[in-house]
Amino acid sequence: MELRIKKIQNAGDISSEFIELTAIDPVNLKNFILSDSYNTHSTKIVRNHTYWFPELIVNAGTTIRLNTRKGLNNLKLANLYWNLDEPLWKDKLIAAYLIRIDDYLPFPDSKGFSDSLFSCSY
Repeated sequence: MELRIKKIQNAGDISSEFIELTAIDPVNLKNFILSDSYNTHSTKIVRNHTYWFPELIVNAGTTIRLNTRKGLNNLKLANLYWNLDEPLWKDKLIAAYLIRIDDYLPFPDSKGFSDSLFSCSY
């Protein structure tokens, strides 16, 4: 994959928590989403939050910083914000999933809410 999770820093502290990613090859970030999930050690894994990366082409070797807290994206520095009110990585059972989106097709569910259907590779 062209993008890789490098580390989660300052887990549990909303003022400084972030996840750092590295571009392995030149890539457009808009082809990726990042999701957290909570594994209860049962068959159920719950995904709670999903971050859709903005359109941003980065070179190989570029470090992307995704801050959990609120802020304004600085695309020139690849410093992004999830704009959440609480930290995500406060429990060791919470995992980060980086997913490459090959196709995206919105469709309405029975309540009229638009969800997403996509094919992906891990």
